[in-house]
Amino acid sequence: MTKLRIKEIIAQYVKRPVEELSDDVRLGDDLGLDSLDQTEIILELEQECGVNLEPPGTPSLTIAEVTAWALGAIKENQSAAAQG
Repeated sequence: MTKLRIKEIIAQYVKRPVEELSDDVRLGDDLGLDSLDQTEIILELEQECGVNLEPPGTPSLTIAEVTAWALGAIKENQSAAAQG
């Protein structure tokens, strides 16, 4: 999973070119995504990377925050599995 792939998933969901999604775009405020929409994106990320992602508690994250959160959660999950 890469930053670009996360942006591609969000872009596909909102039906916009990935080039329009700068890191400071907010999922809720700027893209109009409600909590259900954001949960669906999280489910898509989970399916793509094969790990369970605990949704962040913030209702309107930026794309940069979603990317950092998702990549951090994936890394943490992989570290836990390796130690397991």
